[in-house]
Amino acid sequence: MHELSITRSMLDLALAETKSHGAKRISRIRLLLGEGGSVVPDSVRFYFDLMKKDTAAAEAELEFTTVPVRIRCPKCGKEWGTSPKGLSPDGGCPQNPFEGMCACNAGGEVISGQELVIESIDVD
Repeated sequence: MHELSITRSMLDLALAETKSHGAKRISRIRLLLGEGGSVVPDSVRFYFDLMKKDTAAAEAELEFTTVPVRIRCPKCGKEWGTSPKGLSPDGGCPQNPFEGMCACNAGGEVISGQELVIESIDVD
């Protein structure tokens, strides 16, 4: 249910930006959404469609771009991504898919994939 408050905040911000630029209508909102986050795009779209009525965003579309999870070893600096089969190396440190660490056994720092960002707002 946190998508309700997230969507409300996103729409309020988009409407405020639209007004501050003297625009009358929002046609599209592009969101960056991390695949490692807990936000469900279909839920955001559902709430957005309910909330946008009678606003400058009444005809607006939502567009989602998924940002993959990226992890960095704090010891050696190598980075890798994730896949449905577990961790997969990206030309660097071999990983232990059970531990979620590289061969350095230094753990990993999530550097992307948790985003929820308004990338752009198309207005008229």
